[in-house]
Amino acid sequence: QSLSALPRLQDLFVSVSKLAHDMEQLSYLVLKGKLPHCFWRFVKAYISVIDTPLNAPFDAKTDDWALLQPSDWDHIGLVYSTLIYFPALPAVGRVVNDNFDFSLARQQYHSSSHGLVVMDGLLSPKALDALLQFTLEATVWFELKTGYIGAYMNQGFANDVLVQLVQELRIGFPDLIGDLELMHMWAFKYNQ
Repeated sequence: QSLSALPRLQDLFVSVSKLAHDMEQLSYLVLKGKLPHCFWRFVKAYISVIDTPLNAPFDAKTDDWALLQPSDWDHIGLVYSTLIYFPALPAVGRVVNDNFDFSLARQQYHSSSHGLVVMDGLLSPKALDALLQFTLEATVWFELKTGYIGAYMNQGFANDVLVQLVQELRIGFPDLIGDLELMHMWAFKYNQ
């Protein structure tokens, strides 16, 4: 009898890129000592599933989609699209880079016909390091796309650094953001 719950149909329709990402992320977490060695079992199961010819309803070379067999689900279902690890991030002090010029960004925003501003150098080095750690370690990448995966605020893509960033942006852009509620936040990882 299977250890995993019965899958939903959408759980059986998978992105091969996501399977590879999840296998690599679990490997990374075990190697870094963030997960116990017993998770190698799931890494090996992912490798087995990826190496098995999957039933691709489309051209897998271009669309990256496949249909898992129930036996595949038996091997990875306990950990597939499951929050397994959520890192505690270090305090970063200030999130926005001390050299970032809010007044220049406001001026560029107001003079833009599209209401857009490119904000290079926005984050401090410590904030960048913390967010990189979060994106590498947090198992919050549940959304399937063709060639990339997504993580969303309402599914775990949130942490103290991002909350602090929102607060600092409110202070830096009182006339643009002010007290507006943050409705959505997301990130994507692309298959390269």
